[in-house]
Formats: sequence, C-alpha cells, structure tokens
Amino acid sequence: MAKGADCKSAGLRLRRFESYLSHHPPSLRYGVITTQRSEGGCHAEAQRRRAGRLMYYVYMLQSEVDSDRFYVGLTADLRRRLRAHNSGESAHTRKYMPWRLATYVALSEKEKAERFEHYLKSGSGRSFAKKHF
Repeated sequence: MAKGADCKSAGLRLRRFESYLSHHPPSLRYGVITTQRSEGGCHAEAQRRRAGRLMYYVYMLQSEVDSDRFYVGLTADLRRRLRAHNSGESAHTRKYMPWRLATYVALSEKEKAERFEHYLKSGSGRSFAKKHF
C-alpha cells in the first residue's frame, strides 16, 4: 500500500475518533493529535519533535501469541516502552509476549492522557476500542 493511502486512512480514523469524542466524555475532547495502527506516523512524529512538545501516548498492544489479548498503557516514550514489554520487563505483559502495537493516541496534556487510559480500561472503553480500533 502506498504511504499516501496509509496517511489518508489514518486521517479518516482520526476524524471518526474526534467525532466520537465530540459526543462523549467532554474531558477527552481536546488535545488529541493522532491515532495510528502502526509505528509509522505519517510525518506527525517528526513534526512533534520539531515543535519541541512532549507528548503522552495512550497505547494498545495486541499479543502475537494470543490475538484476543490486549494491553492498554500510557508512556511518554512509545518505542522504549514497546521494547520493555517485549523484553519481559513488565510482569503484566510477560506471559503473552511478543506484543505488537495495535494503535496509539498522542495527547499533549498528561492529565488528559491519564483520563483517556483510565477510560480505555473501563468496560465502555473496552467496547469503544473493540469497535473503533
């Protein structure tokens, strides 16, 4: 698939996600930067680096051993955290490794990222993630 097509579908997912947030928890409406299904970011990561902003990533991992097993977490360094999960440093994810990055959301405010992670770990958040990611 061409990189431009991948960026176009990522933009469509982002618009759907932002539309969902406009009708749901008001605390989550602002600060959403991007959602992706892979580690590539359609140049968004490079743009954030140039801007010098620290981002907080709420991420969802999927086990490669058991595809029905997901893990939701929060970090400021997504690549380092994924390596940590796959090297067995986390007791909660060690049993089902290796993991792949299923999706992530970058937020500019830590408090909003923490609230969004907490939401994704709730029952309605798991339903949301299953439907949209």
